[in-house]
Amino acid sequence: MDHEIRKIELSQAELGANSDLTFVLFKSTKEIVATYVKSTEISVQIKLKIPSEYPLRSVQVDLGETLKLKQGQIRKWTLSIKNLIQQRNGDIISAILLWKTNIDKEMEGIEECYICYCVMHGVDRSLPNMQCQNCKNKFHVACIRKWFSSSNKSNCPLC
Repeated sequence: MDHEIRKIELSQAELGANSDLTFVLFKSTKEIVATYVKSTEISVQIKLKIPSEYPLRSVQVDLGETLKLKQGQIRKWTLSIKNLIQQRNGDIISAILLWKTNIDKEMEGIEECYICYCVMHGVDRSLPNMQCQNCKNKFHVACIRKWFSSSNKSNCPLC
């Protein structure tokens, strides 16, 4: 836990004051608030609360009310940040930086993978480019391969 806090402090120092991604770290409550300001119209905030049993219990994720998001989008982003932390073996700062990249890509119009809910894959940093022949939705190659091997189905999760 203390190791993660030190990594966040170092990352905050590396990003500097002119960065569009800022962190506020509350050591007493073990909370991290990351704010990403893309332009004057777009400001996204995420609050991560690290439980005392971390990494045995997962990090609690709360998206701020800074953007008017549908409940489905909030659920997708919450699941994606939890998934990113899990894929990164608990590396919270890498997950937050990848979350920021996912927001950038989504605002560029790139659709997320419907399996992991991320635009950029957490491990190989690829974009969803494997298209289903039936529904035309796109998935990360690693996600769709894992889906086929674990589901014992021959069609995509949306078909």
